[in-house]
Formats: sequence, C-alpha cells, structure tokens
Amino acid sequence: MIKHIDCDKMADLYLSGKSIREIGMIFGVSQTPISLRLKESGVKIRNTGGIRDVTEKMNLGCDKIVDLYLSGKTAKEIGKIFGVSRDPILRQLRESGIKIRGGRETRDMFGKRFGRLVAIYPEEKRKDNGAIVWLCKCDCGNTASVTAGDLRFGRTRSCGCLRAEMTANCRGSKHPNWNPNLTEKERQKKRNYPEYREWRDAVFERDNYICQKCGERSGDLNAHHIESYDINKSLRTILENGITLCEDCHNNFHHIYGRGNNTREQFDEFLKSGGGERVKQRGIRT
Repeated sequence: MIKHIDCDKMADLYLSGKSIREIGMIFGVSQTPISLRLKESGVKIRNTGGIRDVTEKMNLGCDKIVDLYLSGKTAKEIGKIFGVSRDPILRQLRESGIKIRGGRETRDMFGKRFGRLVAIYPEEKRKDNGAIVWLCKCDCGNTASVTAGDLRFGRTRSCGCLRAEMTANCRGSKHPNWNPNLTEKERQKKRNYPEYREWRDAVFERDNYICQKCGERSGDLNAHHIESYDINKSLRTILENGITLCEDCHNNFHHIYGRGNNTREQFDEFLKSGGGERVKQRGIRT
C-alpha cells in the first residue's frame, strides 16, 4: 500500500521531472494517492492544465519553448525551466508543428567532431525518409548540411574540401595510373583526365550517391552527361550537365535513346517515364 512507500524518494522523483502518473507506475499505484502524499509532504504540485497556462503565468509565449528546443534543449530540460514535466512540452511542440528529435542519439551529437566537420544543430527540415539533417561547420570555414547517419558512419567528413585536396595531390602525372604514352586527345576520348574525374566525383557528392531515377543508393553508379559528352565539348565537365544514375537506369536510358547524340529533352522524357517525380521532389536540377 501507499503508506509503505518512501515519501522522500517519491518527492525526489517528482522534483526531478517525473509526472505523477509516471511515479504511480513505478510504485504500482494510481495517481490520486501519489498526489495526496506529495501535498502532505509540502511539495508544490505542478500545473497540469497545459503549457499555455504556464507560459502565460511567466509572461512567456509558446515561441520561447520552440526557440529553446531548436537551440538544442531537450523537452525535459525545457520542462524544468517552466516547472512542468516533459509531456506538456512535447505536446506544445507537436501542436506548433515541430518535429521531435531522436532522443539521446541526437543530443549526443551537439558540438561533436566528425572528420573536418563539427555538428552545430539539427535543421528543422528532414530528408524524405525522415533522416535528421545537421548543419555542420567545416574546418575550412564553409558549412554543410549532412544527415546524422552520414556523419556517424563516416560517409561525409568535410564540406567537399577534403576530396578536392586529395584529388589535387593525385592528378595528372602524379596519379599512379598515369600513362605518359597517351596524347591529350586520347585521354579525353577515354575520359581519363583529372577534370573529368573531379566532375564525376562532384556529381556523385551533389546527388548524395543516389540514383536520381530510381532512388538506389551507392552500388554501381554512373555520372551521366545530360547533353552528350561527344558533341558538347564545352559541357563535358560542367556540374549542371551531370546527374547520377545506377547502372541499370543508365543502361536503360542508352538502350532507349542510343549513345553519342543525347539531349536534355531526352533525359526529361526519360524521367517522366516513371520515377522522375522522386527527383523533382528532392529539388534536383535536371
């Protein structure tokens, strides 16, 4: 029965942020005896009528709660500021249209370093699959938006400057596969020159290594030239003229439209034939 419960422990749990309902579940009793015993112990019962009553009493608007949450505070920490449990805080955040973060995993990433990137705060907008996106500061001074998974698993370690540096130190005659017997014309025909490799890597990185036709991640990817490589020399290494396709989608495109004289109109038509709407929803320029 309730008379055998440690009242000091009950009060400590309540003052730490636990709700009366949560304490009742711990001790196996209903909320009423917990509430009565807390009052008998001189503990002031928090306002359970809703976070709006609390904010009005403290002359603070609900925007303050949202600002605190987006700055990195947890619902429990905000609850302590307003003298309530985390439940009404979470309720108000949901009513305000704020997506709730992923708990301890998200909190533990604040200020953490991942390669050259330091996680600053999670952005309000998430990926289509619900993945949390972090705004990160790179050692070079630039910022980058990176998913939590790409940071934790080391798939993204900089804003792109690391890859650029590695490429610069391994280009042309410095590359281990450099063939001094090829002419420049032969290299361009074989697409075996530094600018082309940099362009291909930049296309993959911009598209997050995802096929922009079917949505397949990684695997065998191709950097496809929207305007044909062979007849558009000036567009060969222009980023906007490239797009990431998996091997199957790439082969399917050329099976339909052939090779050597491809156009943007053909590619737009290819996207509309099925799966292209996913690309437009992501905002990828095609």
